[in-house]
Amino acid sequence: MISRLSFSTFLLVGYTLIAMVFLSDYWVFDAALVVGLAVFPFSLQHVGERSRRYIFAFIPLLIACFLMPSYTLFYLSIITGFICVFETYNGKLSLIPILLLVTISPLFRYITDVFSFDLRLVITDMSVKILRKAPLEGASDIKAMGNIIRLPDQTEWLIDTACMGLNMMAISLILTFFFIAYFQKKSYKAPTNQGILCFTIGALSLTLLSNLMRIVVVVSLKILPHTSAHEMIGVLSLIVYTLIPLYFIIQKCTRYRFFFKEKTVHLHVKKEIFTRKWFVINKNAVHLIFFLFVFGRGFYINFYKKPEPNAVPMMVERNGFETTYLKDGVYQLKNDSVLIYVKNLPYFFTTEHSPMICWKGSGYVFKQIEKTNINGILIYTGILDKENTQIYTAWWFQSGAFATTDPLLWRYRMCSEGITFRLVNISAANRETMLTETKKWLTDMSAFMLM
Repeated sequence: MISRLSFSTFLLVGYTLIAMVFLSDYWVFDAALVVGLAVFPFSLQHVGERSRRYIFAFIPLLIACFLMPSYTLFYLSIITGFICVFETYNGKLSLIPILLLVTISPLFRYITDVFSFDLRLVITDMSVKILRKAPLEGASDIKAMGNIIRLPDQTEWLIDTACMGLNMMAISLILTFFFIAYFQKKSYKAPTNQGILCFTIGALSLTLLSNLMRIVVVVSLKILPHTSAHEMIGVLSLIVYTLIPLYFIIQKCTRYRFFFKEKTVHLHVKKEIFTRKWFVINKNAVHLIFFLFVFGRGFYINFYKKPEPNAVPMMVERNGFETTYLKDGVYQLKNDSVLIYVKNLPYFFTTEHSPMICWKGSGYVFKQIEKTNINGILIYTGILDKENTQIYTAWWFQSGAFATTDPLLWRYRMCSEGITFRLVNISAANRETMLTETKKWLTDMSAFMLM
């Protein structure tokens, strides 16, 4: 009969291969992924006796990924299944492995891209306030224009996700998890959930501080982006303001029970949870069935996807515009001067197809993003640049006559009130045309949408 160790190893390797093969188009191969995968085996340290607690999260995720064709749900079901198998056969883990797997996923990149906009405006404003107090010529004339810092000589500095160092935020979190795992092994103590949460919040806060100092330095010294000096300052800021403080903070916190607790079990003793032989066999069978369901779902998603329907299930129309249904609930309305995209948001957890993401996929770069008040409604406006070609764009979330720029608010209202939302994105070659069309749309929004 197959041993428990070899059977669990088979399942763990199987889940890993499913993630690699069936989600090959989902992954973003960057430094965070490489560092995270290198740290992950070190994070698999026991903190307690074997447990089946993750099965209560695994089963709903598995059902959800069958009901909804979402790569993110499928990925979450895979990593939850992996952790469930490990804890069942080896021992309970801390939150570090699953947080690490989420951090290296495209889900984390999506969250930082979409939810970081307001943060960029705050960082830009704070940077300007600091620069105005610096001994610089004309410091009092430095201005913040959305996510752009304008110097007295009219030089503009764009505070985008790269300049903000948000791409390094994943690295800082991964290394924070590594520090926790390192001191866990060194102190023979288990990190508590509240301790891990505090360290994570601390890492994010210190990363933002390092980004603020980085922006102040590169702007005051006028060190251009995409230069070795610019990148070096970013790395040094991360090390000095984030990694070094975190290392010593976590080290000092190992002596406090709020952050690290004594291990109460002898983890090296192989203590069998189940006393009946038939129950152990049944446990293996259950995990094997779950694994086959995950494998089957991955095989279906990659090789037997449902074709796009020929008929448009719900049309969005506007006089003077040609309407085309693209895919995934996205509609395109266009005429000679305006291009409009409308995306249906069927669930509160739906990825919203934000212009900050989809336009990047078309090779455009946001040069400026700000909140603009039109008819008493705040919307996002921005300038897209590609090979010296500029497009002026605006977008917001909408349900009938209600519009918002808050991604949390529309998700809350959809979840609590059961109403449907759509993302509206209006673009034009000049700002006046874009604003004129946006005002028309906002004047009578419900007339252009089918609820």
